[in-house]
Amino acid sequence: MRKILCAVLALSLLFSLSCSALAEGVLTPLVESAQTLLFDTINVTLSGKAVFSLDGERFKTAEILYKQSGEDSLWQLDLRTPRLYRGDQETGFTIIANGEKIYVMERYYPGTYTQGTDQPNSTLIRQSTRADLLFSMLLSVADHAETLLPEDAVTVSETASGREYRFSLSADTAPAVVNSSLNLLADFILRRFMGVNYDSVRGCGQGLLENYTTVTQGILYSTDSFVLGDTSVTVAEDAGGRVTSVSGTVTALLNSEEMSGMPLEITFDLAVSDYGATSVETFDPKAFGVVPRGDELPSRETEPELAEKTEARAKELLSVAGYDTDSLPSSTLVNEMDGIWYVNFIGDGVDRTITAGLNENGDLLILTDASEEYGSASPREPKDYLLPRETTDALDAFLAEAFPALAETVQEYVLGLEYVEDSVTWQYIYALDEHREHTGIVFIVRTDPAPRIVYFTCLNR
Repeated sequence: MRKILCAVLALSLLFSLSCSALAEGVLTPLVESAQTLLFDTINVTLSGKAVFSLDGERFKTAEILYKQSGEDSLWQLDLRTPRLYRGDQETGFTIIANGEKIYVMERYYPGTYTQGTDQPNSTLIRQSTRADLLFSMLLSVADHAETLLPEDAVTVSETASGREYRFSLSADTAPAVVNSSLNLLADFILRRFMGVNYDSVRGCGQGLLENYTTVTQGILYSTDSFVLGDTSVTVAEDAGGRVTSVSGTVTALLNSEEMSGMPLEITFDLAVSDYGATSVETFDPKAFGVVPRGDELPSRETEPELAEKTEARAKELLSVAGYDTDSLPSSTLVNEMDGIWYVNFIGDGVDRTITAGLNENGDLLILTDASEEYGSASPREPKDYLLPRETTDALDAFLAEAFPALAETVQEYVLGLEYVEDSVTWQYIYALDEHREHTGIVFIVRTDPAPRIVYFTCLNR
């Protein structure tokens, strides 16, 4: 999660600043100030909001607060994902780092936190050889880019507080060097922060964007490359040459064997403040009202009678999904969020948490098992797209019990991808209706020793 947060911040800054850097040589100081902010500033606050849309439809909104004070830092990320069931789904987390100690509080598990360790870090991003090479390339291109960009692509103006840079390009005016630089930049960020290797992904085949569990995964794993679309970015500096804000809209046109020019639009507004005046407190569980996950649990937010009824229903559904309910973690936490009742079966460590989210009627909306490692496994195209009868029967039985009204809308199951880790295989399966339209119902099934549904959602409907 900390890596994903870093990627969100780095993409917002590096993507827009590197675009702006590809202008006449007068912008070289801007590249240098961005480099200083990311790799050399040990005390600073960043706050902002970003809206992500794919093909004109919003799929994620992110609000972020980041504070760095020496080897102490605080991250807050609030995410909203649109859904047809009761508006936006709200998720997010707070991460506090005190030196090598990391504390994570997730909205998904309210009242609890987990603890880990990492190398102490006093800047937004750690310096590396690849990062140095990337910025050297940007500086080199900036020195010669006056021959590459239209004359009106960048304007620089003096303001009362410093200087403002305005950058604008379109798919028609963006030169090839801009698109090549941005693809290299995206590759650097995704390798560094999210473990995505585009070379290996291409080698095993990405598949269709809609075959992935989330829109974000689909973009990451189904895109071969992108070119810059209509883009407008404004970067402000103070009198000392320090970045104070980055805002605008960046459009990337996504390309693969299956799609051409799918527009991904990111609108963002990021403020940079409190240079040298930012403070981060030492983590105090009492101040946040949290206890270690897996130890003493906070009191349930739902009434005991309703909590017991919801927990019993969740166990019934897990049994149909293929779980041995006698082997479920014994500690449970039941809480309500946005009209969904979450039942968390919490074991020793974060990787033993199984969660079932139900509506007020007892229908299952989401099922996750944190101990299943399909998220870190390598995706591949299935060798055989035909699902065995055993699997389709298991899905029918599960859906008929989990959400009878939805079961009536399903006409067909489609195998999209497989995830393989060591000798374990998981299958990504989605459901189609009678018109062969995607129903928004998604499963991930562990195939052995017998089909077990380890992930389910219908919140995308």
